[in-house]
Amino acid sequence: MHIFYGGLLTAQNNKARGNSRYASGNNTKEVMWASKNMWILGLTILAFLTVHIIDYWVPLQITHGAQSTTIGGVEMHDTYALVKANLQNPLKAILYIIGSLGLALHLTHGFWSAFQTLGASNSIWRKRWTVIGTVFAWVINLGFIVIAVYFMLFS
Repeated sequence: MHIFYGGLLTAQNNKARGNSRYASGNNTKEVMWASKNMWILGLTILAFLTVHIIDYWVPLQITHGAQSTTIGGVEMHDTYALVKANLQNPLKAILYIIGSLGLALHLTHGFWSAFQTLGASNSIWRKRWTVIGTVFAWVINLGFIVIAVYFMLFS
């Protein structure tokens, strides 16, 4: 839904503006890079999500390609082995890191923007939401990167 409405909103904004773009464009220093590049970041995240679904969700939910183990009579997937096998491949690990960087940049803009859309932002809270969103985005990103680097280099 987010992808659909993001695309719809972009199309409506472009139609409303006609041939004239915002005068400030990329010269505005106050506007974050992520805010001006949501489309590129969105495509990066879509690619990341597609690879993630193919590498993890499909083997675990559809093809049962992940190793499994029986514990207490219940068959369980060995998700750790699946993650390890995927991220030991340097190409996949690097793509995973790039995808997580795109996600972090997207979230730095999207976090505060969501609160602004909901009307929960003003001159004081906008700064707070920006800081909270940036910290949140980079903590999530570092979590992804640590996992990828660990499996790529140390396992």
